[in-house]
Amino acid sequence: NINSVLDPCMRAGSILYKLSKELKVKDINGFEINKNLFQLAKVFNKNANLKNEYFFNDKDFNKKVDLIFSSPPMNLRDHKSLNKELSINNKKLPFNNHKETEIIFSSLQNLSDNGIALFIVSPSFLFNSNRRGVFEFIKEIGFSLEGIFYIPFGTFKPYTAIETRLIVI
Repeated sequence: NINSVLDPCMRAGSILYKLSKELKVKDINGFEINKNLFQLAKVFNKNANLKNEYFFNDKDFNKKVDLIFSSPPMNLRDHKSLNKELSINNKKLPFNNHKETEIIFSSLQNLSDNGIALFIVSPSFLFNSNRRGVFEFIKEIGFSLEGIFYIPFGTFKPYTAIETRLIVI
């Protein structure tokens, strides 16, 4: 049963809106750094807890949620982080300003014990580079990668034509 949801990078809030309607979720939480997209998300998600800030920088959000669903920006490099690595459950992962990594792994700290996380990611998210072993890190911090689904080129047109992956944690 899904009672709470988080989108750490909600853009215009369309995923949150659809989840609230389809799954009848009442506890809706979202973050967006772009002011215009945030304003639009507020229009469609009037009863949600939305914040106009970068999720990773919000140290006050400590709520556990049943579902995390997000499509973090791919290759986002601005909004510099103060840290060069992410630490979860005393395990460290270098991310070298790789925002997909930062957003995904920092949000997993908010997943309830029986929760599920779904992320739409670039294929490069899964690459092991610069000492960044995503698969090993998922296991080390106490989660399991339940599935990786291929999403073909053009699926999300007109927003993007690139191929992506849906990962289930």
